[in-house]
Amino acid sequence: MIEALRTRPLLRQALFWAAGAAVLALLVAEGMETGFLPTTVATVVTGALCVAALALPTPRF
Repeated sequence: MIEALRTRPLLRQALFWAAGAAVLALLVAEGMETGFLPTTVATVVTGALCVAALALPTPRF
Protein backbone atom coordinates (compact mmCIF):
# COMPACT_ATOMS: atom_id res chain seq x y z
CA MET A 1 0.00 0.00 0.00
CA ILE A 2 2.78 2.44 0.84
CA GLU A 3 4.46 1.94 -2.55
CA ALA A 4 1.12 2.39 -4.29
CA LEU A 5 0.53 5.57 -2.31
CA ARG A 6 3.88 7.04 -3.36
CA THR A 7 2.98 6.71 -7.03
CA ARG A 8 -0.17 8.80 -6.55
CA PRO A 9 -0.23 12.56 -7.17
CA LEU A 10 0.69 14.78 -4.24
CA LEU A 11 -2.86 16.13 -3.88
CA ARG A 12 -4.29 12.62 -3.57
CA GLN A 13 -1.65 11.76 -0.95
CA ALA A 14 -2.55 14.87 1.03
CA LEU A 15 -6.25 14.02 0.88
CA PHE A 16 -5.53 10.45 1.99
CA TRP A 17 -3.57 11.59 5.05
CA ALA A 18 -6.08 14.34 5.88
CA ALA A 19 -8.95 11.84 5.76
CA GLY A 20 -6.96 9.45 7.95
CA ALA A 21 -6.29 12.17 10.50
CA ALA A 22 -9.97 13.16 10.54
CA VAL A 23 -11.06 9.55 11.12
CA LEU A 24 -8.50 9.16 13.90
CA ALA A 25 -9.75 12.37 15.52
CA LEU A 26 -13.31 11.06 15.38
CA LEU A 27 -12.18 7.79 16.95
CA VAL A 28 -10.50 9.65 19.79
CA ALA A 29 -13.57 11.85 20.29
CA GLU A 30 -15.79 8.77 20.40
CA GLY A 31 -13.47 7.10 22.86
CA MET A 32 -13.37 10.15 25.11
CA GLU A 33 -17.15 9.97 25.49
CA THR A 34 -16.80 6.78 27.53
CA GLY A 35 -15.26 8.65 30.45
CA PHE A 36 -13.09 5.68 31.43
CA LEU A 37 -9.48 5.58 30.20
CA PRO A 38 -9.15 1.83 29.48
CA THR A 39 -12.38 1.87 27.49
CA THR A 40 -11.20 4.95 25.62
CA VAL A 41 -7.94 3.26 24.68
CA ALA A 42 -9.71 0.07 23.64
CA THR A 43 -12.20 1.99 21.50
CA VAL A 44 -9.49 3.96 19.72
CA VAL A 45 -7.26 0.92 19.15
CA THR A 46 -10.00 -1.31 17.80
CA GLY A 47 -11.37 1.48 15.62
CA ALA A 48 -7.91 2.23 14.24
CA LEU A 49 -7.40 -1.45 13.43
CA CYS A 50 -10.70 -1.52 11.53
CA VAL A 51 -9.75 1.58 9.54
CA ALA A 52 -6.25 0.20 8.88
CA ALA A 53 -7.80 -2.98 7.48
CA LEU A 54 -9.50 -0.85 4.83
CA ALA A 55 -6.13 0.53 3.73
CA LEU A 56 -4.44 -2.84 3.32
CA PRO A 57 -4.21 -4.39 -0.11
CA THR A 58 -6.39 -7.44 -0.67
CA PRO A 59 -3.57 -10.06 -0.80
CA ARG A 60 -2.59 -9.17 2.77
CA PHE A 61 -5.84 -10.64 4.16
